[in-house]
Amino acid sequence: NLVEKSGSWYSYGSERIGQGRDNARNYLEEHPEQLAQLESQILAHYGLKRDGETKGDAPKATAESATPASERSNANGSAKRGRPPRATA
Repeated sequence: NLVEKSGSWYSYGSERIGQGRDNARNYLEEHPEQLAQLESQILAHYGLKRDGETKGDAPKATAESATPASERSNANGSAKRGRPPRATA
């Protein structure tokens, strides 16, 4: 819940950081101080240290688990939206 999505807009805190996922990612790449802050919050949430060692028994985050299910791609490259894939002929 650190980065909020409203329609096609992504916000971090009270600031809108981009319309669309690519623009939000570009914004964070252009603002490394906010990217570092967000990364620190994510690592703290999962109980990880920056060097990759865990603090306690918290599971390590993976790229798959860090991406919301609504934005993961299925086998044909389209995003999962809770609908079955289209039948192909």
